[in-house]
Amino acid sequence: EGEILYSNNANIRIDKKNKRIYLNQSFPLDWFVLRNVTLNNWSIFFNGIKPIDHNELPLGLTGCVTFYNSIFDNVNLYGDYGGCEDTINIVNSKGNIKSAEVTNAYSDAIDLDFSSIEFKLVNIINATNDCIDFSGGKYYAKKINLKDCGDKALSIGEQSIFKAIDIYATNSNFGVASKDSSLTEIFNANLKNVKICLAAYNKKQEYNGAFLKVENLNCSNYFNYINMDNESEILIKNNIEE
Repeated sequence: EGEILYSNNANIRIDKKNKRIYLNQSFPLDWFVLRNVTLNNWSIFFNGIKPIDHNELPLGLTGCVTFYNSIFDNVNLYGDYGGCEDTINIVNSKGNIKSAEVTNAYSDAIDLDFSSIEFKLVNIINATNDCIDFSGGKYYAKKINLKDCGDKALSIGEQSIFKAIDIYATNSNFGVASKDSSLTEIFNANLKNVKICLAAYNKKQEYNGAFLKVENLNCSNYFNYINMDNESEILIKNNIEE
């Protein structure tokens, strides 16, 4: 059911017995689209090539690997390198993802749009831009580990509803950013070596401000504790000092 599309030079291998799909780039701009697929207990491995120069992908694609209108059930996602705007892009999809691990993303590591997804575990190391970006949907995460994010470690935007139990983020401009009519609730946020611990603001004119609530916040070695505009609200119940 569904289909897998890919660029001419890209390489794909499907191991049906072990329910594994291997997606390998031959060139930095090779791309894969999994459309209308139902993934039950599958593991997807993306192996990218470190880009020399960055160019936009053709056909309006932003992801090296794009899941469109698909269903996830106990799926594992792995990605290494990706010379695309997003290493993994999930669009108009739903379900639960057991683990998502991305390293060495040229821009954003994982980007989600107009989806309803639950994550059990997310591990991201080294993204030139955002580590993970949630937009226009409903999302839940049990545990997220983010390290060496060029801009935002965790970004929630475009009227998303996001809830998480544990967030760990080190070395980024923003720890958590909730923007553009989004509602974000985090139980435990552990942030370190960030310019701004928490941010809530309006960015796009078609939206309003944002809401960000953290039950237990531990933020250390920061420049600004919070950044909030007059349309937004940040609530911190417990400030935990190391």
